[in-house]
Amino acid sequence: MNSVDVRMYSEREESANQPLAALLQAVLDALEAFVAADSWGEARRVLEAHPRELLTDVADDVLVTMMARYDDTEVVRMLAQHRQVLMRCRVVGIDVAFAELAAMDIPCPEGVDPALWQRALQIDNSAAMLDFLAKHPDLITPIYQRMSYVLGEAHISLLDGLLALLEAGTWTSARDIVESLPALLSLEADLWLMQYSTSLRRAGNYRAVSVVEMRRWLLARCRMIGVAAAFGERLALWDGIQVGASAIPAPHWATQNVAQAL
Repeated sequence: MNSVDVRMYSEREESANQPLAALLQAVLDALEAFVAADSWGEARRVLEAHPRELLTDVADDVLVTMMARYDDTEVVRMLAQHRQVLMRCRVVGIDVAFAELAAMDIPCPEGVDPALWQRALQIDNSAAMLDFLAKHPDLITPIYQRMSYVLGEAHISLLDGLLALLEAGTWTSARDIVESLPALLSLEADLWLMQYSTSLRRAGNYRAVSVVEMRRWLLARCRMIGVAAAFGERLALWDGIQVGASAIPAPHWATQNVAQAL
């Protein structure tokens, strides 16, 4: 890691409030040690020794100010990376954040375009990842298996819920699943089902496409008129009847072999 003189920030900041000035100095000292660490292992040790200084809005403000003052692109990139690590530590904890950092070295899976994989590794938020997967649905499986930390627990829970919905054997069980996971009524859920339907259609499995599209239609009705009313329409005619789960091959994100899912 490169060393950056974080003290340039304090040299231009004065405060008559001595306790506040002492706090700011402590933050600056901790940031200097964190940014100048020779490895992420050393940086973590600095962080664990100074969480009250580094995991704060003050530390984040200092890094933002420094990034605005430097013209060197590499220095700004390095500062932004350290800031991102601290932000993740505040959200998910130090252990998870540094595990994510280590996972960034995941090798390109066999059969995946290395250039696309490198692009995926640079994505650090779920919204951008979903946009990326919308353009490259073939990467759903390897990303789900190797980069689930980017999608986050909420999206992993959503994908698991979608899998359960696709495997539901009756409308009654499907309704129970939807009622237990409101996220299935989100636009994100519709996006995943749309991607899955597209891949099935590309593979010529039109029977499975019809089953997935029925799930999409049903969830859309739930969003429009409510779960009870939407399933009431279906249950009045179809309760207890198999809804076609056996016709659906495993989705991209639940398949071990990408080639088998396409």
